[in-house]
Amino acid sequence: MSLIELMVGAAIGLIGIVIITHVYLTNEQHKRTTTAAGGAQTNGAIALYALEREIRQSGFGLNSSLAFQCNCDATVNAGCSAIQYYYDLKYSFPPNASMTNSRNALSLYPFLITDAPNAPDVLSVFYGSDAERALSTILVDNMVTPGADIKPDGTAGFETGNLVVLQNGTACAMYQVTGVVAQTLLHADNIWNPSAGGTLPTWPKDSTRIFNLGSRPVWKTYAIANGKLQVTDQLAVLTAGAVSQDLMDGIVDLQAQYGKDTNNDNVIDVWTKQLPAAFGTNFSATDIAQVKAVRLAVLARSEHYEKPATAGDPCEATTAANRPTWGGTDNLPFPSFDAPGALPSCYKYRVFETVVPLRNMLWRSE
Repeated sequence: MSLIELMVGAAIGLIGIVIITHVYLTNEQHKRTTTAAGGAQTNGAIALYALEREIRQSGFGLNSSLAFQCNCDATVNAGCSAIQYYYDLKYSFPPNASMTNSRNALSLYPFLITDAPNAPDVLSVFYGSDAERALSTILVDNMVTPGADIKPDGTAGFETGNLVVLQNGTACAMYQVTGVVAQTLLHADNIWNPSAGGTLPTWPKDSTRIFNLGSRPVWKTYAIANGKLQVTDQLAVLTAGAVSQDLMDGIVDLQAQYGKDTNNDNVIDVWTKQLPAAFGTNFSATDIAQVKAVRLAVLARSEHYEKPATAGDPCEATTAANRPTWGGTDNLPFPSFDAPGALPSCYKYRVFETVVPLRNMLWRSE
């Protein structure tokens, strides 16, 4: 073999190596894109399932829309609590005279959307935990002092440790049952009950309803932070100082709308983020009772960085022209893309959406 033949053979071999390497790199790029898309598919599906499962429970234990009348006129007293309560030597505002050193605000609204410009929604879910006493009852004897015993028209289903809410018009307050004796609910001094009733309200008979929330009612909020879906147990925050927990990676946006039945025929007439028509913090019982479903969308992002076709050019994986939308034929935008410079076009996205019926709102005693 001559030197020329060796050089030709080496050149052919090098060309073959270049081709094989190019095929390998191209295949690896496609594999990473496919694998990352599969991961986004899994993350989005699990996140949507977890949210749907929780939202379906909302409103359990609130069989009467009277529970939604609890109100403290937040337009006048910003940050006030619709449910007055006491925990570990501190009151909510009210009955605390000011917001200084007061407990967090609580309400009995089954599901709420907190909307923010150019940002994911924050979803709040509430439901009771007592399966034996899901129906409210009536107070049959006046509570002439805040510390007087609670006397309902029946104590079946009430147990020691249950949290109960008394409601009369817009006034509501929460207590913990410390004993059930002879058709009477006791609420002796403890971490949930102030001494002799403290400054909590008094209650008239017949017009006061008693809602049993069980020993462990659920107040949870769901939000997006650092590309993750997070959940915060608000009751745990109150009692133990818990913090938000990561629920699923790769979730970058969360959007929802109320499905309102405005004519009481159990058919959704309006999809809206605002409750009532002019968004505020002071909702009426009618506004809450009209919500029969939730339209929900989760945006999952692939973890794989998609390089532009030409180095130095903008990425083409996601652009303003093909960015994801939700809401079916409504083509609603994901607001997080609207923030200045926020469109991360070097990643691919998957949209997961569904409609969640609020079964406990459909099955109320009314």
